Amino acid sequence: MKTFLMLLALSVIPFLGVIKAQSDYFQQKVAYEIHVTLDDQRHFLRGQETLVYTNNSPDVLNELYIHIWPNAYRDNTTAFARQKRESFSTRFEYADAENRGFIDSLTFEIDGEKVPWTFWQDNPDVAHVTLPQPLKPGQSLTFHTPFRVKIPDSFSRLGHIDQQYQLTQWFPKPAVYDQHGWNPIYYLDQGEFYSEFGSFDVYITLPGDYMVGATGDLPKNDPEWVWLAKRESLSRLLLRQDDLAEDSESLFPHDRAREMKTLHFHQENVHDFAWFCDKDYFILSDSVTLASGKKVRIVALFNQGEREFWKNDLDYLRNSVYYYSLWVGDYPYNHATAVDGALSAGAGMEYPNITVLGAGGSAESLDEVTAHEVGHNWFYGILGSDERTNPWMDEGINSYYENRYWIQTHGDTLGGEIYGIPKFLHLDLNHSSLQRYGYLLGAGENVDQPVTLTSEEFTNTNYGTMVYMKTARTFRYLEEMLGRDVFDRCMHAYFDQWKFRHPRPEDIKAVFEKTSGQDLGWFFDGLLPGKDKINFKLSGFRQGNLKVKNKSGIALPVSVTLYAKNDSVLQTLKTPVFSGKTQLSTKIPFHHAIVNSNQYLPEVRMGNNRLRAGGLFRQGRPLKFRFLYSLPSEKEFAVNYLPAVGYNTTDGFMLGALLHHNFFPSQAFSFHFMPMYGFKNKDLAGSAGLTFRWLPKTVFQKIEFHSRTSLFSNILRTHNYLEFTFMPRNLRQSWRQYLTLSLYHLGYRENGEYNFPGYQKPIFGQAVYLWTQRKLGVFKTIKMEAGGNVTVKSYRASVTGNYYGTFWRRNAFHLRLFAGGMVGDKPAPWLLQYRLSGSKDPFAQNILLDRWDNSTWLNQQVVRDHGAFRTLTGLSFDRFVVAANLDTQVPVSFLRWVRVFADVGYGRSYLPPGYPLQYDAGVAVHFFRDFLVVNLPVVGSVYGGAPADFRAFSNQINFSLDFARLKSFLPF
Repeated sequence: MKTFLMLLALSVIPFLGVIKAQSDYFQQKVAYEIHVTLDDQRHFLRGQETLVYTNNSPDVLNELYIHIWPNAYRDNTTAFARQKRESFSTRFEYADAENRGFIDSLTFEIDGEKVPWTFWQDNPDVAHVTLPQPLKPGQSLTFHTPFRVKIPDSFSRLGHIDQQYQLTQWFPKPAVYDQHGWNPIYYLDQGEFYSEFGSFDVYITLPGDYMVGATGDLPKNDPEWVWLAKRESLSRLLLRQDDLAEDSESLFPHDRAREMKTLHFHQENVHDFAWFCDKDYFILSDSVTLASGKKVRIVALFNQGEREFWKNDLDYLRNSVYYYSLWVGDYPYNHATAVDGALSAGAGMEYPNITVLGAGGSAESLDEVTAHEVGHNWFYGILGSDERTNPWMDEGINSYYENRYWIQTHGDTLGGEIYGIPKFLHLDLNHSSLQRYGYLLGAGENVDQPVTLTSEEFTNTNYGTMVYMKTARTFRYLEEMLGRDVFDRCMHAYFDQWKFRHPRPEDIKAVFEKTSGQDLGWFFDGLLPGKDKINFKLSGFRQGNLKVKNKSGIALPVSVTLYAKNDSVLQTLKTPVFSGKTQLSTKIPFHHAIVNSNQYLPEVRMGNNRLRAGGLFRQGRPLKFRFLYSLPSEKEFAVNYLPAVGYNTTDGFMLGALLHHNFFPSQAFSFHFMPMYGFKNKDLAGSAGLTFRWLPKTVFQKIEFHSRTSLFSNILRTHNYLEFTFMPRNLRQSWRQYLTLSLYHLGYRENGEYNFPGYQKPIFGQAVYLWTQRKLGVFKTIKMEAGGNVTVKSYRASVTGNYYGTFWRRNAFHLRLFAGGMVGDKPAPWLLQYRLSGSKDPFAQNILLDRWDNSTWLNQQVVRDHGAFRTLTGLSFDRFVVAANLDTQVPVSFLRWVRVFADVGYGRSYLPPGYPLQYDAGVAVHFFRDFLVVNLPVVGSVYGGAPADFRAFSNQINFSLDFARLKSFLPF
């Protein structure tokens, strides 16, 4: 009996914790009254705000934190400005002061008494207010202030383009006080909000010809309704015309331009208020009847430029409000409005009752973004989670429903016209698989992050691929494990219990566990915050038992699907939650089985997911040949093929074929084979290679082994190398480290025979360490190289530093320093010596169009290494070389592709002759984002000063090709 009571007590303890958490919960209340006037000539707001703040906490409050977010646009010292710099965005960084924004004229009064305030931790967009009297539990205070807002250009969410305005995060607003204390947060572009629920009465005064969309409802008897009805009638009439005038001002009358109107909007149970206005919005409205019978008004406000897409947006609004209400809970407000706005922070942004959408680009993408942003009325609006701390609770879950909405209304299809993907590629993409491959972009490089981090901890890319895509995918997996009916009951219960409140991760977990009757710690405490890569394997099938391995490091359940030979589904089985090994029994004869076949749990390595019931090579995937490219799949091993062409002066025009396997997103194994035929030398050319990739958990981000063999310009080259990419302590840090260990072996083809030069016997080894740091307007690198050949006792080492910066805001300059020397007391082979004008590329590391001929202008191609002079000095040194190179953009906007350069260098050899200090200067013309650079030296030591004649000048014109810029897009 004692044992039974002890077990009972242990089983009750977790529920007692949930009950206690519920009893500790409290929520402050706010009631706003705001009067604001728009000055559309100077782009200002002037207003008065009165706020009644009620303390429902058990604590005595001695302070308030007030968000004054327009100050985020004040200057380059704000958190917003710092974040934009981190993401290499220059628009706000270099904006003129007149185009920025701020809030001022603040005089804070509490219950009629002026109170002191300061900026919180030097953040100008958060105010710290000391209360004149302690605010006890259950008491209220009245907060009042005038304010003036300079509306910035559209840099993020608050802004304007001419006289189109989006007024968001525009008024003083108290921070949330909850069980964890105060939550003051500065404004960020990546990273959203957390605000108190309450009521809003907002009175907006502006010129009479503006169309306004806003949070909240107008009074039923407001004369604005009559004007809106007339504008809608005219909008519908105009949209039926095929040849609308391009000048939108001619479409709508502006007869009320000089009149001022005041509109009163009221809304309960919201935690923000936004409004948008334009003189030339089209307006369409209708209603949607929810499954419960409730009617909701839907409104679309849009400009002429996007009218062809937006004229159908009511259908997208109708479907979105209906299905989200059906799947989550009824929409509680009277209207849902979408606005075509001047958004700079993503494709859309949500506010209670109203969402602003950027340019759609197509009807399909507008439908998708409408669903996503309208869906935020539930996940952010009604379920007011802390978006800054737990972005997965709004963006991630909402992305799950966005994908579900798309499948419901369009099927799980992906039209090539949506994302610009040509249909002939046959990438086997559907809408939901985009989330999987989006995750793989980072995970394949081992730079993914757990979805449960705060907004500020994510890299810019991972904020999209992890918070949105991976979370959506994992919630689809949770739906699969629970079953859709159970999942929907859980979400409805979550909505009913937490609407108009502030749920946290433990709250959604508690509701899902209680409703489903299952322990879901493996999902909420294991999978979501987990760092491990997911990896399942089917390891065997014997006597009706399928053996399943979980190599993930996290205990999880998984599905196994059994298929007939024609790939039709016979049965889907589910494992219990397990780590290590388990097995599933089946009496159904099957041809093959696939674990995690839908990839709702996105796996980085998927070559071990498939198992045949019998035969040889049971764990192998069927071989398929695909044209051009195919995405990695657990269902097949794809060899992609496409034609290959090339040219150099030795081989001539080359024609062949490229076969490759999955170089993007990164996989554990990839290869390429590219045989070609040279029509000039009538011989074979081409290349072949393979890559193995490992993703360690510590020290290194990835380790790659590459083996490459190529035959071009009569050089047979083998290059085997190990690349170590160091794992940064923080993925948001600006610097990275790399180490490469290489072995080269070269042979020169002459009359069908291969000769191996002395400096290549047997192999030349090289180690390269690279350190890089990238910030806005600054890119720095340090590269150290050391190599040698034991046979000929020739060794060398060098260090190269690069500094890319800007001056006068956006004009780039590049400073390069180089020092390289031979190690030992005897001359090195000629090809291994250091040069002023760049190496002779002895290891064929670069693509040279004319390596040997010396008779065409293509032989003027240079390799920008060693001394990197822009003149062809022809000088090499077997002791050391030091050089400095500088180039700058011409500070004239239409000549930004032209740069002025100067080089200076010095070298020494063991044997005479000696050479004095060398120099050159001239102009470089950059094409195709620096892929092609043409150098025009106008002075230099090779001339003895200036060129004697045009022939001397033209002989020094040279060019470089930076094929490394294409590396990430090529499989070889």
